[in-house]
Amino acid sequence: MAYIQYKDGSSRKFYQLPDKMVIFGRGEHCDFQLLDKEISREHFAIQREENGDYAVIDLGARNGTFHNSRKLLNELDILKDGDSIHAAGHRFIFLSKLPVKTTQDIVNEVLDTVQDEGKGYRTAMLEIISQASRK
Repeated sequence: MAYIQYKDGSSRKFYQLPDKMVIFGRGEHCDFQLLDKEISREHFAIQREENGDYAVIDLGARNGTFHNSRKLLNELDILKDGDSIHAAGHRFIFLSKLPVKTTQDIVNEVLDTVQDEGKGYRTAMLEIISQASRK
């Protein structure tokens, strides 16, 4: 299974890509909705090709879709592990599988949460442990 990594506030989140085309955009009908006026109603899509590769497709977005800093113009580009997709200030990372969290990753997450959200160490740690146990 492939994933898209993105930030939600100070948290790093992962969206599992299904076998069907996923549309990213501002529209209510989009599979991955981005509530940002700089995002087009249908900004870009990711689809799984017949050979198993995943591809990003620009859908004519007003502010453009960028694959590894290259602007796509109504075209399809094959994604490789670690590739980035940028859309109006939003950054997504394509991952062929979920990364394994190290202890340092968890500590950094706790410290970021404590700093960014003003939560206590214990509260932040319990939230992260709770999230990890749900996976």
